[in-house]
Amino acid sequence: MAGNNGTQRIVSGGQSAGNDKLRASRVDAGIYKCLFKVVIRHGYNDLTHGRCRAFSVFPSPTSAEMMAAQGMVFHDDGAGFSVYIRESQIDSFVRYLRRQGSDTNGDGMEYWTWISFVLVPQDPLFVGITSLPIDTNPLYVNLYGTNQQAHHDGVVTLLNPGAAMGAGERRMLTDAQFSVQVPGPFDQIVVRDISGKIVLTTPSDAEIERAKDEASDLEGQDPDTALGDLYYVQVDLSSLPLGLYTYRVLPRLGLETPPVTVLYSAAKPNPPLVFLDILFSQPDEHQPGIYPVPPLYDEQPIRSEDVGGLVYDLRFATRETWWQYYVVSRQPGSTLHDLAIAGDGIVFNRALEPVLLPSGQLATLFQSDDTVAMREIPPQRLTLTGMRRDAKGKLSPISVDPLPTAPVAPVWPAPKDKIVTERSDVYGTSEMFVYV
Repeated sequence: MAGNNGTQRIVSGGQSAGNDKLRASRVDAGIYKCLFKVVIRHGYNDLTHGRCRAFSVFPSPTSAEMMAAQGMVFHDDGAGFSVYIRESQIDSFVRYLRRQGSDTNGDGMEYWTWISFVLVPQDPLFVGITSLPIDTNPLYVNLYGTNQQAHHDGVVTLLNPGAAMGAGERRMLTDAQFSVQVPGPFDQIVVRDISGKIVLTTPSDAEIERAKDEASDLEGQDPDTALGDLYYVQVDLSSLPLGLYTYRVLPRLGLETPPVTVLYSAAKPNPPLVFLDILFSQPDEHQPGIYPVPPLYDEQPIRSEDVGGLVYDLRFATRETWWQYYVVSRQPGSTLHDLAIAGDGIVFNRALEPVLLPSGQLATLFQSDDTVAMREIPPQRLTLTGMRRDAKGKLSPISVDPLPTAPVAPVWPAPKDKIVTERSDVYGTSEMFVYV
């Protein structure tokens, strides 16, 4: 509870203008140093030059407690977040990181210390405008990122593994408690964190022995057969920090089962969409990534000036959609002829037959020949031209200039005839209804 209260105090203070000025003055005075900063960018956001303000960011409770103990301050920057550390505590922080090292595999010291953050979307339309599978639901999946996948793109340090966060970063969410079906009775579940360290084994050896004794009492039956045909193990992560975990069944009978990775993230009612792990230093010389603290495994001295100052970009790509225009005549008994849409390099194909709308009206359907990237300020300027023949047979020209561009919502799945790749679910359809 203390960690949560401290987190809220830091976040709410960081969002006020007065505290922004105080923070800046303390950084300038050498009291605090920026350990690292994450800037969130999105291809949709034209008005802010790509900076994305769609999220509120919070450290996980255990991360907030550790940061407070090490003289760190978290700040939600609006289009990202920053973590600052007291200049006077950098040396002690490095010593703290060294003490956390361990040689778990006999291959040398490894240094796995990290903090985690959840990004809660404030824009309910975020998934719709982002190049993600259209069924992405933060109640069931989160996007997972870590600086173990960070890399340079020119002078920029990208936090996402590819050009942008995408379908490959989705991780299945789990509640704190869940059941796992196992091959046989008395099998165990072993849970590991991102370092590979075993953080939970369930049931314990003592619990298994008690269960065997109880099963043996069932009219002298073999313990392996006395409990039925279906076996489940209850896994409880509530004592562990929020984070990414991998569990595997350790069957007594030697039946191998594949590992399963789950993300134990923040709960409802405001579920996050993104979960980030930021490791302070490279765990060992074989691990990729970019980190705010120089390597600890080589035991070289680390100066305060060598720590921090790292800026990561967390990027999202804008969704691309096929544009569809349904053109309907307002005049009863009239028909539309020679309709065409032109402008800005987008080619539209007109359907050969009219489309019957749910309202009972007939519409002429135009569909773009290719996808169009969604933008906060769409640059396209399109014009509709054609002729109308009224009920008396009189012809008159029609023109709509400019045509409305694609709305942010709703975004529908891609047309069936356009699903040609494995990742077609990141595309969509934008519908516009034009009454002339």
